[in-house]
Amino acid sequence: MRWYSSYIDQNIPLDTRQRRKLHKHAWSRWYKSPANCTIYGVGLAFSLMVFMFLPDIVEAVFGYDTWPIRVGSLGVYLVLLITLYLIMRHIRFAPCVFRELREDGYDVCLRCGYLLRGLGEDIETCPECGSQRVPLGNRHTDRMKADTDDHEE
Repeated sequence: MRWYSSYIDQNIPLDTRQRRKLHKHAWSRWYKSPANCTIYGVGLAFSLMVFMFLPDIVEAVFGYDTWPIRVGSLGVYLVLLITLYLIMRHIRFAPCVFRELREDGYDVCLRCGYLLRGLGEDIETCPECGSQRVPLGNRHTDRMKADTDDHEE
């Protein structure tokens, strides 16, 4: 198990180049959402305020010297940044990847990314997370295949 997931099921037949292209499109989708940028900006501002003001607050309340607290607050700042990144990646970026997979014609769950291939049309919920199954529909853009065809010519 990797700690850094690409959110693309390994059973989906994509090579490395296609996976990178899909991630590029997913990041474009992520950046187009004002909510993502707002949440990330507020989180960065909060963690920066902790880094800047925590030593002064500790010195005012407890009377400790500020340089060890500044070093400690740098550690807290880095932990907050990493935590913010991982949470945002899991909660806000993964659905972008799942939507890109669906736009490329892969039947995946929009909530958990479970590959729904081979399941009958009578199954209305995802067997992995239980969310409502959204029909794939007739709209297949197949960007990956078009990019591959252009590259081979």
